[in-house]
This record gives sequence, C-alpha cells and structure tokens, in this order.
Amino acid sequence: MERDAKKYYNLTIFIILLVTLITLGTIYLYQIIDSQFTKMVLQNISYLASLACVFVGIKISRKPLSEFGLFSHTLLKQLSIGLIGGLVLLLVLTGFSFLPPSFNAYLIFSQLLVAFAEEMIFRGFLYTMIYEIGKSKSKSIIISSLLFGIYHYPLGHNMVRVVSACIVGLIYSGLRSVYFRTDKEIGIIPLTMMHWINNIL
Repeated sequence: MERDAKKYYNLTIFIILLVTLITLGTIYLYQIIDSQFTKMVLQNISYLASLACVFVGIKISRKPLSEFGLFSHTLLKQLSIGLIGGLVLLLVLTGFSFLPPSFNAYLIFSQLLVAFAEEMIFRGFLYTMIYEIGKSKSKSIIISSLLFGIYHYPLGHNMVRVVSACIVGLIYSGLRSVYFRTDKEIGIIPLTMMHWINNIL
C-alpha cells in the first residue's frame, strides 16, 4: 500500500508541475499580448492543455473516471444540483447583489471550460490523489482548496482573490467529500455548474 501512495504522490507532483508550467507560460504571454480576444483564446488553450495533463494523469493512475468524480449516471439530477447549488451559493456569497450576466456568448461558454477544467484539476484529480495518498477527506479538502486559492494569485496578484478562492474551494471540496465514493456523490458535473454560475454572474 505504501508503494501505491508513493506512486500517487509522484504522479500528483508531476501533474501539478505541468499545470503550473502551463499557467506560468500563459501568464507570461498575457503580458505581451494586447488583444483581449487573443487573451481569451490563449486562456482556453491553456485550460485545454491543463485538462489534457490531468486526463493523462488519470490514465497513468489506472483508475476509472468515476473515482475522480466524473460519471454520467443521474446526469439530469447532477445538472439540477449544480444549477440550484450554484444559484444558492451565488446569493449567499454575494449578499444578494450581483451583476446581470454578460451576453457575450463566447465569454459565457469560455467560462464553462474554465469551470470544468478547474473542477477536474482541483476537486477531481488533486482531491482524489491527495485522498489516495493520505486516506483523509479533511486533508484532501484543505490541501486542494489551498492550492486552488494559490492558483488564483497570478490573476491580479490579489490576496483577497486568493482567500476568496480558498473559501470557495473549501465549499466545493466539502460538497464533494460529503458523499465521496457513494451513490449520492456530488461529482464534477454539479460542481462545474456551480463554479460556472459563480464565474458568469
């Protein structure tokens, strides 16, 4: 069992490093690109590359996608949980005041990719691998949430954003952990919907 934990640890560190390099490269390119549209396209490419790294990590781990919170059974129920949960969290986190959504279709669907990628990275891959290493839901929640917060620091060098992202990460990871590996598990799809609603409103 210790050998498996070491394998999962090494794999997790490797994927974290790859995602970090992709993110740092994207941040560097952001500094030299003027076009806002080009920046959005670059962001999408960066998230797709990060997702590819995560799915390669999942393949190497030889675990099914369902272990990482990605499953298709009860899809309608998962989408409903995500939409309702996202609206409730939005109302709670914004104090019942938020801006109307932008009608830029590209931005709205781009934010769906951002939400899915971040959920797969932090609540899918990292949460699960940290759990496999330490067999502790609380460690998985705390570490994946801290990394989620730190991940948001380069987006404006703002510590308030880091703390806010950590809090949101704790909520999403906590929701994932409640029924972790049971038939009632809150997987990546509802978490993606919640995250997406939070991003676009």
